Amino acid sequence: MDDMIFYALTSSDSNFAIDVFATRAAAEAAMRSVIEDEPAFEPLLSIVLVEPPWTTPSWADLAANLQ
Repeated sequence: MDDMIFYALTSSDSNFAIDVFATRAAAEAAMRSVIEDEPAFEPLLSIVLVEPPWTTPSWADLAANLQ
C-alpha cells in the first residue's frame, strides 16, 4: 500500500492548519488564492508536509504517542 501524504496550509501565527490538501498543487493554489485576497499574509503562510501516524515504524510507537 502506498503511503498517504497530505499537505497543510499553515500560518506562523497559529497552532492550527488553515486547511489540509491531498496534493501539493492544491495546497499551492489555495495559498495563491489567500495571497491574492490578503497580500499582507504572504510572510506568514507556508505549506507543510504531513505524514500520517500509521507510517510510524511500529504500532507500539503509535499507541504510545497518540495525538
